Amino acid sequence: MKGVNWATREQKWRATISWRKARYHLGYYTDKAHAGQAHNLAAGRLHGEYAFLNDLPEMLTEVTQTIADRVANHLSKSFRPRRRG
Repeated sequence: MKGVNWATREQKWRATISWRKARYHLGYYTDKAHAGQAHNLAAGRLHGEYAFLNDLPEMLTEVTQTIADRVANHLSKSFRPRRRG
């Protein structure tokens, strides 16, 4: 599954995405499909129509919203302008 790997220390699935030659952490998930969904949400947001998405089964709306909120939170932290000085 693209953008998903097992984090041994945390004993959870880690979701990541690459954009502009950098890798961004999207969170840890207990279920592999949830991590895949997090990657899909971020890929759609960052890569638009060119995103490579994971093929996932339909998920519950409430789970999707929770994951969407977590992804938005991680992306907003990752893309803040850095201070110089």
